[in-house]
Amino acid sequence: MSKPKRSRVYTEEDLQFIRDNWQDLSDKKMADHLGVKPGGVRNARKKMRLIKFIRREWTEKQDQILRDYYPTTEINEVQKMLGGRTRSSIYGRVSLLGIHKNPDYLLEQNRGLGAQLAKCEKAVKNRYPKGHTPENKGLKKTDYMSREAIEKTKKTRFKKGHSPVNTKWDGAISCRVDSKGTPYMHIRVAKAKWDLLHRHNWKKKNGSIPKGHLLRCKDGNTMNCIPSNWELITRGEHACRNVNREKAAAALKKFYKEHGHPAVDLHDSYVAGHLVGGDKELREYLIEHRQDLIRVARKRYLLNRKLKQIEDEQNK
Repeated sequence: MSKPKRSRVYTEEDLQFIRDNWQDLSDKKMADHLGVKPGGVRNARKKMRLIKFIRREWTEKQDQILRDYYPTTEINEVQKMLGGRTRSSIYGRVSLLGIHKNPDYLLEQNRGLGAQLAKCEKAVKNRYPKGHTPENKGLKKTDYMSREAIEKTKKTRFKKGHSPVNTKWDGAISCRVDSKGTPYMHIRVAKAKWDLLHRHNWKKKNGSIPKGHLLRCKDGNTMNCIPSNWELITRGEHACRNVNREKAAAALKKFYKEHGHPAVDLHDSYVAGHLVGGDKELREYLIEHRQDLIRVARKRYLLNRKLKQIEDEQNK
């Protein structure tokens, strides 16, 4: 049974409960637990900068609209076609899909802007001409500013330890795309320290991740950061799941075609390896100092191959 609703006066214990559960519980569930209204919990959460991001999924139809119209259409028109999607969300999606503006369209746009600027007297008047030299080039601050003016500039200088206005807070969540174009959610755990949100949530529930292990997404949606969507596996198992045997075989075949096969051509490293096994130091010693042994062994291998070839022909 939920507690009776009360006025929005939160104790430190109430606020700590919100900090601990805001990612896992809805505002309504936290409000029922605390005996307050959901709006009060939402306001308290926002004051502590615990912001929940509502992610709107992209449909295949919307992606097709971007492919068909984004390269040659104004962004305002694309927004209308997509039902009011924000510019930032559209730019992020086209980047993920690898869609770009048509070069001819961009050229025409730039020509139009250039023509407008060429007609603007104010822009031409205030524009630095080509080859312009700054008046303070090569001068010290004291050469062109008085001591009083220098003192005045100190008021507007960034102080040591200054943080920009867009500095995130602990618990802030950000979406970033890796080098392969896969999006991942990140959470700030301390100043200048971020952690992957799915790792943060998993460690919070299950403890630290053992050395040599990693988390693998189960449903393929890397934006789904609940712990149950991620499984703990070894790096070796991860490599086995990701291996592309056909691609690796094709690359190896191409390499052997260009550089020769060590077994077929009996390279020094191949012959020395057969003589000493897995001893890397002894193999390198043979290659550097005992080429006579390698030559003898190579002739023996070639002779055995020839005898094997003759035997196979006779058996036919």
